[in-house]
Amino acid sequence: MNWLLFYNLLQFLGYFWVFTRLIIYLISNGRMHFSFCSIKFKSRLFFKDLKNSYQVVENPIKICQALSFLEIIHPLIGFTKGDWISPVIQVTNLCVYFLVKIEGLFLLNI
Repeated sequence: MNWLLFYNLLQFLGYFWVFTRLIIYLISNGRMHFSFCSIKFKSRLFFKDLKNSYQVVENPIKICQALSFLEIIHPLIGFTKGDWISPVIQVTNLCVYFLVKIEGLFLLNI
């Protein structure tokens, strides 16, 4: 199997797993329900419950983010064409955003 196909499939399945765990958690706690064309939130406590929902998907998100560092290695070893500087900028931007913004909010209990 082609490595890039496997890598992209792994990233897709990882983020899909995060999405499904989050939706199942929110539905099972009764915080949201589906109507014909929209998702409605049942209570104003939904946004306070984001911290608990983040704890459900925290480790899978960190694993998927850690795997994204392989995107820097792909042009270095010749799997993809192009330079290695753009993946470095993109991956570090995403990781800094994830660690500073998202992790920081939950560490400060905001």
